[in-house]
Amino acid sequence: ADERDFIEAFAKDPSRATLLVDYDGTLTPIVTDPDAASLGETELELLHRLSEGLGVLAIVSGRPGEFLRERLGFSPGRQSRLLAFGRGGLDTIAPDGTLTKDGSFDRFLPHLHALAQEARALAPGSYIEEKGVVVTFHWRRSPADEAALTAFASERARSGELALRAGKQSVELFPAGLPTKAAVVRRFATDASVIAYLGDDVGDVEAFDALDECTDHC
Repeated sequence: ADERDFIEAFAKDPSRATLLVDYDGTLTPIVTDPDAASLGETELELLHRLSEGLGVLAIVSGRPGEFLRERLGFSPGRQSRLLAFGRGGLDTIAPDGTLTKDGSFDRFLPHLHALAQEARALAPGSYIEEKGVVVTFHWRRSPADEAALTAFASERARSGELALRAGKQSVELFPAGLPTKAAVVRRFATDASVIAYLGDDVGDVEAFDALDECTDHC
């Protein structure tokens, strides 16, 4: 019944319906190597075609905008209304592929890069992913590194300048006060006749909470 209600709500007025979708684990499957997370050309074509029938279809991810622009097939000549938001909303990709970046937190980049280098030395078997002002410590490749990486990230977050967030076989460090996916949800909630967010990880919980705030039409 919930699934039927969901579809009927979108079908009633698709031109004012908003669908926001996470990338990793939702649009693409979870993979051992995060750089390998991608869609096939048929899937990409369906995604771009779907965007033409909805008020808003946007991919919302912690990934950098450059990664999303490449993997989602944005190009000036492609007929599409697809949007994408990287780094939780700091990066915005228009349908023609134009990438706009918010540099408000760039002052943290050298410090986060240094922490990533430390983590690589601490756990060389794991994958340390630098996503601009977010560093993700993945131990999927090397489960034995979980305790060391979790302790490392927790210690570095104690200063209060950095925040800590757990994920699937991973943990992230990022500047305290960094915008989250919830801000993207709130941006579109006001004008949508119906809005939905699809996500699978801890980083998506704040987006779900933002949906709860707009109870009049969500």
